[in-house]
Amino acid sequence: MVAELRNQVDRAALNIDIAEAAGLPYEAFLHRRHVRELLDRAAVRGACTDEWIRPEVLAAGELQDSASLQGAAEEGHR
Repeated sequence: MVAELRNQVDRAALNIDIAEAAGLPYEAFLHRRHVRELLDRAAVRGACTDEWIRPEVLAAGELQDSASLQGAAEEGHR
């Protein structure tokens, strides 16, 4: 189970890179959120996830993700 979680984190990290390269910040946000959920699930199973993903990958988009969400919310109200 932990190995599968690790594989999913790796795939989601790749998807973050793809979304950012394509200029899709909201999709990158969704992949980051998925990674955080996977890391939480792995931690519950006692896995050490420190080496699974670089912290800057998750942190890099936090400000950008917040701005994207706000922009998406504003678009929905127009």
